[in-house]
This record gives sequence, C-alpha cells and structure tokens, in this order.
Amino acid sequence: MKFKYKIVIIFFCFFSTVKAEKKLSNSKLDYKKFIYGYSFSGFGPTWSEHLCKSLDYNSLKPFKCKKANDNIGNKSIRCSLAEKSLILAAYLTIDDCKRDLQMSTEGDNS
Repeated sequence: MKFKYKIVIIFFCFFSTVKAEKKLSNSKLDYKKFIYGYSFSGFGPTWSEHLCKSLDYNSLKPFKCKKANDNIGNKSIRCSLAEKSLILAAYLTIDDCKRDLQMSTEGDNS
C-alpha cells in the first residue's frame, strides 16, 4: 500500500515540475530583442508596406508574450497590449516583419 502512495507522489511531483518549467520558459522570453513590428486588433492587420516600424516598449507595455505561429518559421512573438485589447506582432528584423505581414495578408486589396 505504501508503494502505491510513493508512485503517486513521485508522479505528481514530476508533472508539477514539468508544468513549472514550461511557465518559466515563457517568462524568460526576452521580448525586447524583437525590435520591429506592428499592433492590430481583431483577426489581423490589413497590408501596408509602412506598417512595420521600430517598437517603443516603454509606451507599449506588452504582457503575456509568447512565440508566434507565423509564416516565416516561427521567428516572431505575439504580445497582449493593455490599450484597447490590441495585439503586438514583433520581429527580429524589419524584413521578417514585412515578409510575414505580406504573406499573411495576401489577397487583400491594397
């Protein structure tokens, strides 16, 4: 009987540690290295060549940042912004920003 309890405790501790590590890895995301991007609300932005700009994180105040599922090999992040339920799309380079934005809005009339 004691053996069963030990297995349950070990199992619980293992999965609790795994969950904690996943949360910790998201909190270690250095969003400030993603220096170009744009903000949008709703489903997504409308294509504009001038939409990708340098980001000012002091005024944006992003939170809940996570790796994005984008069109360029998951090289970007998405963050929530406090202002009007906006979403921030941030990229390492301006070319990545423009390429992903263009690919995700293909078919839009510009």
